[in-house]
Amino acid sequence: ELLELSQRADERAEVLWQKSQLVGDEEAAEALLLSALTHDESHLPTLTKLRTQAELRGDKAAALSWLSRELIASPSDGERAQLLCKQAELLDPQSQAELIVTTLRKAMQLGSGQAAERLAELLWNRGEVLQAADIAGRAAQLLPQAQQGRQLLLAAEWALRVGDELRAREYLRQASEQSGESADEAAQRLVVLGG
Repeated sequence: ELLELSQRADERAEVLWQKSQLVGDEEAAEALLLSALTHDESHLPTLTKLRTQAELRGDKAAALSWLSRELIASPSDGERAQLLCKQAELLDPQSQAELIVTTLRKAMQLGSGQAAERLAELLWNRGEVLQAADIAGRAAQLLPQAQQGRQLLLAAEWALRVGDELRAREYLRQASEQSGESADEAAQRLVVLGG
């Protein structure tokens, strides 16, 4: 059997993870996954599968526990940022609102434009409009080129709502340098603002 031929612990974990994918019985698959972790406690595919199964069962506490181990095992900032966004989704918006904000900020610092967008929207919904405008402007820098113009227009609109015309002009100037409809709309808004 492949398990006996595997020399290293991470290879044995990989074999058990692969075997779990072929088993139809959910309990047997979970037993294989847990066994894989006895060989390599940071085997990322196993941790991810266990988290996903917990989510499907509706067990947010277990999902968050597996996710915290995934975060430790993840090798790249991009993967950690995605996991932090997932963590923010799993947290309770009522009792863990501040933790959600902190989690999204961490993901944003790791370069996630998606996290920055979500954080800006969350702050907007909480009535923290100036901070939301600032984060929305930062989100534009992290998003793909095609989404930046739209995000800058939103940031400008929010800045204007709190009377920060200087910030709004800067976002509109940046949006006008993009290509497409957002650039045209930004240029029109700048004319209306007199600049």
